[in-house]
Amino acid sequence: MDFFTFLGRFHPLVVHLPIGTLLIAILIFFLSRKKKYGFLAPALDFILLLGAISAALACMLGFMLALNGEYDPDTLFWHQWGGILLALLSFVLYWARIRSWRPPAVWIKFSYLPFLVLLLLIFFTGHKGGNLTHGSEYLLQHAPDPLRVLAGLGPKPIPRPPVTNLDSADIFLDVIQPLVASKCQSCHNPDKIKGGLLLHDYEEMLKGGESGPAVIPGNPEESELFRRVTLPEDHDDFMPAEGKPGLTGDQVALVQWWIEQGAPSSRLLANMDVDQRTGDRLARVLGLKISKSRLPGKEAKPADPEAVQSAIDQGFIVDRIAPESNFLEVRLPFTGQELKADAFQSLLPLKEQIAWMDLAGSQLRDEDLEVIGQLSSLSRLDLSRTSVSDKGLTALGNLRELSYLNLYGTSVTDEGLANLRNLEKLQSLYLWQTQVTAAGAESFQAERPDIDLDRGYL
Repeated sequence: MDFFTFLGRFHPLVVHLPIGTLLIAILIFFLSRKKKYGFLAPALDFILLLGAISAALACMLGFMLALNGEYDPDTLFWHQWGGILLALLSFVLYWARIRSWRPPAVWIKFSYLPFLVLLLLIFFTGHKGGNLTHGSEYLLQHAPDPLRVLAGLGPKPIPRPPVTNLDSADIFLDVIQPLVASKCQSCHNPDKIKGGLLLHDYEEMLKGGESGPAVIPGNPEESELFRRVTLPEDHDDFMPAEGKPGLTGDQVALVQWWIEQGAPSSRLLANMDVDQRTGDRLARVLGLKISKSRLPGKEAKPADPEAVQSAIDQGFIVDRIAPESNFLEVRLPFTGQELKADAFQSLLPLKEQIAWMDLAGSQLRDEDLEVIGQLSSLSRLDLSRTSVSDKGLTALGNLRELSYLNLYGTSVTDEGLANLRNLEKLQSLYLWQTQVTAAGAESFQAERPDIDLDRGYL
């Protein structure tokens, strides 16, 4: 069996020869019917014979390749018999042309029909072969909807919106599934079931193939998918096979992390506990600018619509971070907007949902920070160009999820900076044009080297 498989793998190499040769034969036939190109006619018989022989050879090698049983039986049936008919018709056409008998007039009149059939067989057989290699939707994947519907595929699936920020991305739908589709599905789709493994959807991924489940949630070491992508590239079981480029280091690490997190079929990164290193990898894979501002790694229950409306009535803009997320972003419609004295009290019923707050350039007061300090899910806070002082910053000490704080253009000093040392998740702090001294910043950095402290050009 191994020897037949070895020979069969020459099929993709040989199969292009009859396609090209027979297409040239068809072209010569139709051109030579015109007097201007009549000189091409003597070459037609030889090219037909060459095409017939190479088609027969491709059929034999294809039969050997199909013995391993890794292909969809229905698609394989039509590809196989299309190839056999193509080879037979080529031999028949060659035989009919070299016979010494004079063909009847009706044959001469309709002699183009066998060549048209030959052309159709080339496209039909090639299409079925492409389906075996790349999947049944490969050819028409990007075709207009009317053509897709005509082919029985239905309209194009609505693409997922592009990821613009890390927390709005879905770990499986936006990260793992596209990665698997680009690297693995050419060998593991309904038309080519290599190793009995299908990877075109989540359920089949968990089901696995001949070697067992491809993914075991929570256990990457026992997950066949992870094992295969981490083998040496020269190993027989390495994936992806057939000389295709393997996964990058970031991609492998994210597959491992996804499985460790329980291999969810759909979950927003906003609702996952993503450490900074994993966040950086996610940003690189998704093509995003790396940011140290993240949402808390927990679920948020839906906000009370009346509480949201109350905050809006007080002059705030309240939006979801992402369509599927219950976390909220609060900002003001324009710089310098005046707010009522108790406006921030309206945000307390939303303290579990508010994750981002942009108050840059607002008429914020230190006493308002006493309310902001109670927003337990707050991860990103922009207080730039406000009148907050050291006194106000003392109220932020309970923001255990805060990872980003912008104090640009405020009157904060070294004393106020010291109040931020115990913010465990703080990773990005902006201090441009503040009263913080170089010595104060160095002292703070010595105690919290994990924080990226940005003082502009100072």
